[in-house]
Amino acid sequence: MYTIPSYADLALSIPDRPSIPAPRVADIGALRRGKLEGIVAGDDFLPYSFLEFGTRRGRAVCRLVVRAPLPEGGMRVAGHGTGFLIAPDLVMTNNHVLPDARIASGSLAQFGYETDIHGADLPHDEWLLDPAAFFHTEKKLDFTIVGIAPKLGRSAGSQFGRLPLRDDPALISVDEPVNVIQHPDGGRKTIVLQNNRVTDFKEGGFLWHTADTLVGSSGSPVFNNQWDLVALHHSGVFLRDEQGTPIRRDGEYQYHANEGVLIAAIVAHLKRAQLSAEQKDKLYPHLFD
Repeated sequence: MYTIPSYADLALSIPDRPSIPAPRVADIGALRRGKLEGIVAGDDFLPYSFLEFGTRRGRAVCRLVVRAPLPEGGMRVAGHGTGFLIAPDLVMTNNHVLPDARIASGSLAQFGYETDIHGADLPHDEWLLDPAAFFHTEKKLDFTIVGIAPKLGRSAGSQFGRLPLRDDPALISVDEPVNVIQHPDGGRKTIVLQNNRVTDFKEGGFLWHTADTLVGSSGSPVFNNQWDLVALHHSGVFLRDEQGTPIRRDGEYQYHANEGVLIAAIVAHLKRAQLSAEQKDKLYPHLFD
């Protein structure tokens, strides 16, 4: 039987694991005896390396092109979502993005679907999903893990890295900022940073946050300020009236939060899931205590 290794045993194998120290505002303040400048809207200091770590993490994030078969043959684009590599040949997204192996088998992962510093579109790298190699989905926690086929003898993870899964609910707490890398509206890769917070934790393994998202952001990774993966974004939370009815203004629903699925809850599910021996061999080395 496969034994899940501890996080301590595998910590050194996690690629590009960031170590970002907490800002030391007291030290900065000691240099400001003249009071010519100071903290205005809270403590927003971060080390410059924060940008590099975010760039490394973002390489593993992809746009998903969801395609469905046509009755007369061929495929049609049914929508877009976001996903990310959790292993060299495994992608995670939402169940409502890839609900079954049939849909996944015709869908595509596009890495590097981004713009350059001048705003010009960059060429992306397209990979086929491979649910025959691995497919596991769960509706309540709204996640899907699907295989991604190798290309030219190489795995996607060997080129784009991966986002380690950690079974540690203490990685994030209420009032901490979160950072979301996503493909809103199926567009080029976008990041939402800092000016948002975790507002609540909900029963069943969910957190609420105030980072902006759009259709197409489903399946995005949610990070803390150390670039640990803490949640899988999956939906908005409606603003409701006293009767519990969602509020609409000018024809648009109003939201007071977005909801993510805690990675710790997903890992806990995967550890007790009924997986085949082959699936465990592919997945379990990437579940960390």
